[in-house]
Amino acid sequence: MPKRILYVHACAGLGGAPLSLLYLIEQLDRNRYEPEVLFVGRAGEEVDLYRRRKVALRVLPDITTYPHARNAYLSLRSLRPWEIATRALQVLPSARRMRDELWARPVDLVHINTSALLPAGLGALWAGVPVVWHVREPLHPGTLGVRRWLVRRCIDRCSRAVIAISRFDAAPLIQGPKVHVVYNFVDFNRFDRRLDGNRFRASLDLPSDRPLVVMLGGLIASKGPDVFVQAASLVRQRRPDIVFLIAGLPPRGDSPSRIRRTVRRLVEATGFVSNVERRVVTLETRFPFALG
Repeated sequence: MPKRILYVHACAGLGGAPLSLLYLIEQLDRNRYEPEVLFVGRAGEEVDLYRRRKVALRVLPDITTYPHARNAYLSLRSLRPWEIATRALQVLPSARRMRDELWARPVDLVHINTSALLPAGLGALWAGVPVVWHVREPLHPGTLGVRRWLVRRCIDRCSRAVIAISRFDAAPLIQGPKVHVVYNFVDFNRFDRRLDGNRFRASLDLPSDRPLVVMLGGLIASKGPDVFVQAASLVRQRRPDIVFLIAGLPPRGDSPSRIRRTVRRLVEATGFVSNVERRVVTLETRFPFALG
């Protein structure tokens, strides 16, 4: 009888985490394991991809997350500082919904795919189901360190094993024999180092003889795309032939509401709230062709 594994993933767009999880699931021995993916939050591109790849899944939009990582952090210096409290108040009700879901549809193991899924981890603990917690991002140090302490304790308390995708991501966790570093799987059918990239260059009308520097990760603040653009501008003063590209999530664009756009610009102008996406676009305008 195959072991039933429920993989829990928070919908946040088609990035590295859902792709890595998909590669993992597709390598499972289906004679030994029966995987199903539970997407929490609003369904997006990642759900469509899994459906196309014939992966069993379901979506529960009423189970929330509580992000406390360098690439997703609830901060007082934001346009929605109240989410620190409102998200916290949603943790226990969401955990109860997760517990009830596991009681209604029992599984042998829950695999959690991000540190932000505290409600899912608590719900699995209350349901008595073993948890493997996959940490794919470094925890944010915070201001006083209270929230990081709580997140670390929750991950440690709820899980039988913790997988970090790098030593850097593992360092902030509570150390012990349950913490393991397992690097992400690479599908060499898709990422073949023998390819010369001419097709990609042709799609962007880039000459094959121009040097190309690419940053992976999109316009995520913690990955420093604004620093990349500033560095590109300095390099291009001596080497104007070099092309710089940022690959990944593009700018989300402004709100369709004129009032919201105006309020956001006013708040950003105070310097209290930053907008890395806008900073990158502004820098690219000041230093033409710094981005391809």
